[in-house]
Amino acid sequence: MQLTAEDRKSIIEAHIQRLQIFPPRQSSFRVIAIIYYTLLNDNLEYKVIGANDEPCYMNGGICAERAALVQLRFLPVDKITKIVIVTDSKDPIFPGFLCREFMIGQWSSASKDAKRSIDPETMPIITAGSLCLCKDCNLDIASKSKVLSPHVGNDEMIEKLRSCSCEKAEDGNFYHKWGTVKTSLSKLYPYPSPYVTLTAMEAYTLGDRSLPMRFEESLSQRLSGISLDTVSNLIDDAKRMAIERDDRKSLHPIQYAAAVLFANGKIKTTTQKKALEYGCSVDAVHQLIPYIENMDSKPILFVQTDQFGIPHPPFASARAVLYEFGHGECHVLVSKYIEDTSNNEYFQIDAVQVKDIAPAAPDIGELFSS
Repeated sequence: MQLTAEDRKSIIEAHIQRLQIFPPRQSSFRVIAIIYYTLLNDNLEYKVIGANDEPCYMNGGICAERAALVQLRFLPVDKITKIVIVTDSKDPIFPGFLCREFMIGQWSSASKDAKRSIDPETMPIITAGSLCLCKDCNLDIASKSKVLSPHVGNDEMIEKLRSCSCEKAEDGNFYHKWGTVKTSLSKLYPYPSPYVTLTAMEAYTLGDRSLPMRFEESLSQRLSGISLDTVSNLIDDAKRMAIERDDRKSLHPIQYAAAVLFANGKIKTTTQKKALEYGCSVDAVHQLIPYIENMDSKPILFVQTDQFGIPHPPFASARAVLYEFGHGECHVLVSKYIEDTSNNEYFQIDAVQVKDIAPAAPDIGELFSS
């Protein structure tokens, strides 16, 4: 995807917004997201702006993308057309997994008819760095010593952002040559849950239908050394635990459990802990981490299912933890609801590596190395 002149203008606007707010008190790292959208029966394009923030406890942080997206609940949004993200990093940084998961489940608020407001295949996501790569300019707005005073306008800096001779765009104007990436949500969040577009009761209804599950033909090749009987047993173990431990159905009708197979043949299982405030719930895959850390054998396959035995890849926070803690080569089961040309319905089961469900993981380690 190539940047348009409008994309470049959006990046400038996002940087101006970033440079005029205080950094969060915990990470000291600012992120700005601008969400562009259209309304029903309206050809105009509008925008909302979000910034990240955190309390003293890391788990309570909210990303800029989610902060912007929740504002759209008050508007008759038909379609989200573009998301632009800038940060305090000199290099472009991809959205985190929580942001990606939240985005991929967005629905239009313009009508009661179910309609996705984000097309994961086509809606552009643009992320830009804070260092101009032009050798003649080399404008650096990542360094906190060179940014605007929070909440105070700085005409000179804004003029530097808007006026340059670095790179000519198709509109004939010149723009800074930031490091940028323009991509799509489908590339950033592959293998979502088969329930990703469903309401809670729609998910329950689909799961309760007990549709057949079919292993991908090449599954045994990908899971070399692991028999399909072992895979089936792991699915059954997780399903059984999800059924046995689901004592809070009133909070949400779906219960998840997870199992991990180690190279020495041992298996450990855990279950989700639901909390009244959804964000305080404890993920099933997360609870496998202590077993992994204390086991003298490496994990080779993760399986997460609901009470119906349908496999779900790890959700956003678990994807991040597994990848960041060095389990990128480990396999996980994924599934997809299929309705073929003969109207046969089933779940297709496959296995991929953790690194496949966590592509382009954000890397800002250098910012905190000091």
